[in-house]
Amino acid sequence: APLVAWYGAVEVVPQNQVLAAMRAAEDPDGVRRKAIIEPADAAGLPPLAQPEMHEGALVSYEPDEIVVRVDAPREGIVVLNEIMFPGWHVEVDGKAATPLRANYLLRAVVVGPGTHTITWRFEPRRWRILVGSYLLALAVMLAAAVVPRRRRAPAAS
Repeated sequence: APLVAWYGAVEVVPQNQVLAAMRAAEDPDGVRRKAIIEPADAAGLPPLAQPEMHEGALVSYEPDEIVVRVDAPREGIVVLNEIMFPGWHVEVDGKAATPLRANYLLRAVVVGPGTHTITWRFEPRRWRILVGSYLLALAVMLAAAVVPRRRRAPAAS
């Protein structure tokens, strides 16, 4: 499977039938021309029923950001051959989009016709809390180092 692929068709199948549907969706030439989506991810998905696949291109690949480009002949779904994991956010042409899970465990997003730049960024919510806590602890330590301490007078005997 290509790293990035645009699909013109999706098949919605129950979770317990995804793997069988993926095997059945592969043509004799080894190409899959539709994405497999579970019902939970299919809500609000436009009707996509023209089986076709176009490979996209990788623009950049960093640990917390992946940028790809795809030329979509019409509305479809772009699948990135990377595992879907909480904390990944997607933008299509600089605008926030809804991430989907396709082909059992891969990242996907719906795009309209045209050439698109798709950016996946890893920004988990816990990371923000961790960084905020770290900065707060650093501020407390700096304040403790800067604020002078009061000296106690020796006790009278």
